[in-house]
This record gives sequence, C-alpha cells and structure tokens, in this order.
Amino acid sequence: MFAKNKADEYILNNKDKVNRQYKPKFHFSAETGWINDPNGFCRFNGQYHLFYQFNPIGPYWQQIHWGHWVSDDMVVWKNVKEAISPTADSVAPDGIWSGGAAYMADGTPALLFTAGDDSRRLNQISNQNIGIAYPEDLSDPDLTKWVMGENLIGGKKYNGCIISFGYESENHGFESRWCHWNFLFT
Repeated sequence: MFAKNKADEYILNNKDKVNRQYKPKFHFSAETGWINDPNGFCRFNGQYHLFYQFNPIGPYWQQIHWGHWVSDDMVVWKNVKEAISPTADSVAPDGIWSGGAAYMADGTPALLFTAGDDSRRLNQISNQNIGIAYPEDLSDPDLTKWVMGENLIGGKKYNGCIISFGYESENHGFESRWCHWNFLFT
C-alpha cells in the first residue's frame, strides 16, 4: 500500500525532478504523479479549496489519493499536501475515489468520497462505498490536515438492489455534528 506517509516522502524526494518548464502556469497540476479529475470545491474562511484525485507515483489506476489546492482569488493556486489518502485499517485502504465537498450544519466543510476497499468484494456491500472526512484544524486557513471518518456513511449491494444507509453517531468527535443521514442509491 502506498499510504499517506509514503506519498508525502515520495513527493518530497521527487518534486524537484519534475521539469517545471513543461508545467502549466495557470492550470492545476500535482507536484508529482498523475491527476485524474477534480472532485470537490468549496470556500471556507475566505479561501477557495479544490480537491482532486491523483496517484503521486505515476499514471497507475491504484492507490488514488485526494490532492488539495488552495487560492485566495481563483487565479493563483497553492498546492498543499494531500487531503486524504488510502490508509490500512480505514474505510478506504485501497483508494480515495470520486466524491465532492459539502458543508455540515455548522458550516464546517466535509469531503464525501468513494472509499475503495477491495476486501469488501464478496461481502454484502460493494468494494466502493461512501466515506467522509473533516478538517482537523479549522483555524488553519489552508485546511492542511483532514481526518477520515471511522465509519462508512453509505453504500449499495452488489446485486444492484436499492438500499438506504442511515448514519448516526453517538460519539462526541467530528462525526457527532451530523445528527442523522439517509441516502438512497440505485
């Protein structure tokens, strides 16, 4: 697994090897690797945040992370460290796939993403379900660190039957800000 700590190390050790002459000046690009597509856009405390799928080591369809750009004006963007990454013993050990950004009831941004977990292929739900992540420190203007929720918040059965996942949390961490979720997937 190419988890967050390995991705950070790889990017740090390889970003200077990229020939900046061929990097776009007013277009988004990752410091290393391959970008798939943008997946979340939000504005929080005067900053624009744009998240995107990428693989830090190259054009491989595995171990997809979410990168993160920040801007004050939507013209000049700063690439900050990846927001969420596949992590062993999480809801997404095999990739952070498509999703989007939303706001919680108190205005805090949240990332909803497709949580890849290939160990679920033969279980009652598929290997792609919905996970959630929250900013760790709301006083950080760049929202540099994100915390992945410990539970899935939605999914669908492999046979295509429609199911609804309700999500409720009794803990007093970030997840307790949501009172109840109801989803319907086809």
